[in-house]
Amino acid sequence: MDLLSANTLATGAIIILAVAAVVAAIARGHAGKDARITASHQPGVITLTSSIDAKVVAILNDRDSLAESLAQEPPDLPITLVAGEPFSISYRDASGRRPRSILLRLQDGEIKHVDLPAV
Repeated sequence: MDLLSANTLATGAIIILAVAAVVAAIARGHAGKDARITASHQPGVITLTSSIDAKVVAILNDRDSLAESLAQEPPDLPITLVAGEPFSISYRDASGRRPRSILLRLQDGEIKHVDLPAV
């Protein structure tokens, strides 16, 4: 009887470790699915490209010509960035304060700070 109990306990421990390993692998896989967003920049146009599908629920720029343009003409949010497909945002560069970066809030709550190349 003691042998049966020891085998049962050993089998249970192995099953628990296997389940824990699977859960850890799944968690690592989801953590690795972080959106990498890049940008290109021409005067008046910012083009964003994401590594995975991502939803932008807010553009948080402040004190630059992009923020001024968005205040006057708010974009339709959320913006869906499809993996590998460029998405352009236009702005008026009347103030001469071109944005150096764009600050995005994604649907999952993550804030992405994307540096813009110099124009």
